[in-house]
This record gives sequence, structure tokens and C-alpha cells, in this order.
Amino acid sequence: MLKNSDKVFANLSGQEKCDIVSSKQRGDWDNTKDLINKGREWIIEEPPFPASFGLYGCPTTINNVESIAVVPTILRRGGEWFASLGHVNKPCNVEEALGIPLRELIDHYAGGVRGGWDNLKAIIPGGSSVPLLPKLLCEEANMDFDSLKALGSALGTGGIIVMDNSTDIIYAIARL
Repeated sequence: MLKNSDKVFANLSGQEKCDIVSSKQRGDWDNTKDLINKGREWIIEEPPFPASFGLYGCPTTINNVESIAVVPTILRRGGEWFASLGHVNKPCNVEEALGIPLRELIDHYAGGVRGGWDNLKAIIPGGSSVPLLPKLLCEEANMDFDSLKALGSALGTGGIIVMDNSTDIIYAIARL
């Protein structure tokens, strides 16, 4: 039998009633344990949205230091420069159905790889936290969890990074 202090989530030992219905919980095991031990008054029914109710009860914009530090460069170089990152002909933001072939996604929406598909070196299909796909694997990749996992990568955030043959992969990965 578990001690009350060792309960996981709600009421495993059958000794206490713990109602966490419709609550929004965030955090790790310690926060979950606190939620159970402290009871209903600790539950956050609806987390505050900082843009409406933030610091001192006023609307607040939250950004990390890196985001704020790059603002002067974006203002100096312009929005087009900021949006042009990636080696494709027409950088863009796309929301597409899960499972679309990676090449179709790049060719149809982004106008293809800069310098043509033969100039492709690698693609990071899911943002900075996932392994890159070399050109040979990009041909057969579909943008879904199972296909990318089978190729040794992942969908991650879905943020695609296209790198052409001019890219120093080691330098690029170190800068992510």
C-alpha cells in the first residue's frame, strides 16, 4: 500500500478524494505531487494569458533575451531579410496535411531548393532538435512521425531547415 505522500496522480491508494477534473496542470513530478498534496486551492483553473494580464496585472509581452537582442538587426536589415533564412527560392510559412512528401512540400510551396534539387545537401525536417536528413533520404521522406522516425529523424516542431551545398553543416548545427 502506498503512503499518502507517495501517491501518483489522484487517489491510487484509495484513502483520499482528490478532484483534479478540468484543471490545467503544468510541470514535472514535483508539481503534480504538490497538486495532489495541497488540494484544490493549488489548482490553476485557467492560466493567465500575459498579453492580457501579466506583470503587476498589466498586459505584458514575454520574450527571451535572444529574441530581444536580434530586434535591432531585423529592423536594420528589414523583414524580408529575416524571412529569407533557408536555402529555398520562396521562403514561406506553410500548414499542410500530415504525410505530405518533403520534396513536394519544398517544391510546391517554397519554389524548390535554391540552385535546384541537385544543389541540396541536407534538410532538418523538424526544427533544431531533430537529426538532419542527407539529400538521398530527403527524396523518400514524408512529413509524418513514422516516416521520419524510420529515416532516423523526427517531425519535432515541423520547422524545416533546408541547406544547400554551400552550407558548412558543422558550423550550421553549432549555430542552431
